Amino acid sequence: MTTATVLHLAGAGHGDGRARSAPNRRLAAVLAESGLSRGRFARAVCAVAAELGYGTVRYDHASVARWLGGTVPRRDTAQAITVVLGRALGRAVTLADIGLSPARPGPTGEHAADIAASWPAELHQVRQRLNWLAEEIASLSRHLAVIGPQPTGQEEVRP
Repeated sequence: MTTATVLHLAGAGHGDGRARSAPNRRLAAVLAESGLSRGRFARAVCAVAAELGYGTVRYDHASVARWLGGTVPRRDTAQAITVVLGRALGRAVTLADIGLSPARPGPTGEHAADIAASWPAELHQVRQRLNWLAEEIASLSRHLAVIGPQPTGQEEVRP
């Protein structure tokens, strides 16, 4: 059995921090497109990981170099990476876009895994929008309470 076979059977390259067989060219391309330096990118990944509730993580430019070299980050870190790059580019970035999808789809398929992995980031965006809407509704309610009910042009009919 070859080393590659052993690593594959052990699950290497599927978010456990072990090296893949080749550099991650997809991640390199999207990172270059974003214009973020390695250091700034690493700091943003740490901030987003905390924001998404993944806890405190410590990454730096050397961590980014390892990811670009083929080391696969943990699944939650990979999700934080998609959020950082998505924000920098102003568009959705998936695990597949950055070369971090599982090598083989599971029983529910690779697409389902990408969707499930993107939920924390999407839920965060939904929460932000809901909070904004709640503030707008509260503001409108206060405004309506100040000006009071307005006539509708219809007479009230009493029995």
